[in-house]
Amino acid sequence: MTTLNVRVSRRFLVKRESQLQLHVEAFNPLNQTTFSFGAEFVDFHPAGEATFLMPRRTIRPRTLRLGLRFEF
Repeated sequence: MTTLNVRVSRRFLVKRESQLQLHVEAFNPLNQTTFSFGAEFVDFHPAGEATFLMPRRTIRPRTLRLGLRFEF
């Protein structure tokens, strides 16, 4: 399983002791399908089901988050 998360930030001086920080975070920016087993593989059914240890869900698709921080 591979994942890639990126954060880019920039600080701007507003006054002598104040600054503004802008940041952008990207989770899974390549929008790659990554399968996850989660906790579902723990429920083993010996009745012959062929779904034991089969991935049943994926990790979230591409998500972007913007942020702004003002320090004084």
